[in-house]
Amino acid sequence: MKLFAVIAFLICALTNVQAQNINNELDKLIADGMLSAAEAKVDSMLMLNPGNVDALMYKGNLQYYKSASYTDILSLKGNPDESVYTSEYAYIGQYLETVPKQVADTIAFYFVNALKLDPTREDIRLGLCYIYSVSLQGDKVIEQLPLIAAIPSITALSIRDYAYNILDRGFIADGMKVYAKISSLYPDDGNLMSDLAVEYYINGDIINSMSTAMKSIKTGNLDTISYSNAFFIFGVMEEYEVASGCIKNWSKLKQNNTSAFYSALVKMFKNDAAAKKELMDFIASEPSTSNEKKLAEYLVSVNLDIAPNNFDTIFSFGLTDAFNIIISHHFYNKYPNAFSPAYTYAENLTYNKRYQEAINVYPKVNLTGVSIDDLQEYHFYYAWALYKAGKQEQSNEHWLQASISDIPYLMSGSNYFLGKYYFDKGEFDTARKYFLLGANAPGNSKYSDFCSDYLSEIR
Repeated sequence: MKLFAVIAFLICALTNVQAQNINNELDKLIADGMLSAAEAKVDSMLMLNPGNVDALMYKGNLQYYKSASYTDILSLKGNPDESVYTSEYAYIGQYLETVPKQVADTIAFYFVNALKLDPTREDIRLGLCYIYSVSLQGDKVIEQLPLIAAIPSITALSIRDYAYNILDRGFIADGMKVYAKISSLYPDDGNLMSDLAVEYYINGDIINSMSTAMKSIKTGNLDTISYSNAFFIFGVMEEYEVASGCIKNWSKLKQNNTSAFYSALVKMFKNDAAAKKELMDFIASEPSTSNEKKLAEYLVSVNLDIAPNNFDTIFSFGLTDAFNIIISHHFYNKYPNAFSPAYTYAENLTYNKRYQEAINVYPKVNLTGVSIDDLQEYHFYYAWALYKAGKQEQSNEHWLQASISDIPYLMSGSNYFLGKYYFDKGEFDTARKYFLLGANAPGNSKYSDFCSDYLSEIR
């Protein structure tokens, strides 16, 4: 770097006008795809003045453009979205370019040297952090984040893009570390913490989701969306006291009485005799014909006692699991030998990523007299809970039960997971058998397509 400084001092610098003209010429060459000509010009500039900051920046940019020109975006596959709760055929990170580390480090070499010469170049700093993020170098992104946060044009919302660049490419753990670092740079921003808590929930990290949501609440400056998010997280985790506080604050900001409805549900769960009166008071005070009011009216009409055979009625009201889970848990406790409340509660736990708790409930579900379709669906979601809990051998027992279903989604999905298990073990003949069954399942589902993709690899 001393050599850069000495030469830069001895050689006459270009005037601003000359520099701008050269930059415009380089931009045109790059836009026209003449990357070799552009790089030759940049190399000439650096021979004359190794300390030319713009030339160093262009040299780094050109390494990126050259790498991108050899990348077939359509060939970037990513990882299959396996979730049983989505239906779209999609690969996480598909068509998102990931810059090879060797290329990224070469680009960074030029950007870092440019920043040593001129630390005020915010555009280069932003470019450096971007390159680190799309090359999945989360630790290096974290090193840059304090400097990025100090740039006036950067906000708590825009800086999150560096985390999403990693998350969207399917590297969840690294992306969440970056997101957590970003949140730590804005310790008073409860809404940003709330967003981080939601990301933890989406990615199945329940412990960090709840602890981060709690921190967000303690800042005391949340908006309605963040209070709603916190209520959902603590609601589906059945942390009733905290959830009640969240929905009270949300209701206050929204100027409605929904918190009274939730309070009545908590009392019903606790078998508190005051529950029915609170529901009736809520109905009387609720001016709109909300879904909460409709469900409250239904509960009162059946005297807070839904017959197990009619339990699915609760889903017709369109409320979130923050409300539904407490109802399903209550009626599971009340009718432990009835299929519908018990299975619904187990599936609620599964959907909300409480896998270990779910697999404690599934074996207790009474399957006597259950229809074939309900039984195979039960096995399908039980298998998913086991799979996500890392118990693949046990999950296979239930995938097998669901694999013979007449429901195409269950049939193709179960055979996909069985095929993938044997594919990962290197038992390709067995894997092929299951992938063929999944690919040829009636109808069309994402799992059928995933099976076909795997078959193309082992044929």
